[in-house]
This record gives sequence, C-alpha cells and structure tokens, in this order.
Amino acid sequence: MSLPKTMKGLQIVEYKKPYKLSKDIPVPQLERNNEVLIKVAVAGYCHGDLMIQNTDLGDFGIMGTLPLIPSHEGAGVVVAIGAKVKDLKVRASL
Repeated sequence: MSLPKTMKGLQIVEYKKPYKLSKDIPVPQLERNNEVLIKVAVAGYCHGDLMIQNTDLGDFGIMGTLPLIPSHEGAGVVVAIGAKVKDLKVRASL
C-alpha cells in the first residue's frame, strides 16, 4: 500500500489562538523498527488540550516547536509497521 505524502489535520500554529485546519501536513515516517503508523479516524478533545492551547500548564518547549497536532484517545487503522513489530498487521486498504 502506498501512503500519501501529505495529510490534513487541526493544528495549533500559535498559542492562545484557534486551531487551524491544515491540508498539507507531511505524513510522518517510521524512524525506528518498533514504531507503528496509524491513520487516525477520530480523536478526543478535552480540557487538557485546551490548557495546552492556552499555555495554562506553563512552557511547552519540551513538546516541540509549533505547529502541534494536539488531542489524544485516537482511534484508527494501522497503515505501516516497523520491522520488529510482530503483533500488528497493516490494514489492506485505507
């Protein structure tokens, strides 16, 4: 299966501002043999995400540079696996 080069997603591009819908985000690449890439269909948005967006928890320099794709509790399908991943399979089609 061939993966697209880009994806769309909601991003924090500037703290204390609304999320921005971006349509040209590079699809992440596997960097280690034990990694899994999941195409996320849905993800949760909770108060913690709002706190990150508003910098209520302090300096998030440790999280990386902007833009960020926040949220958690995602659900989706496996689209790529590293060479050492044995218990998961890539879904045949997106």
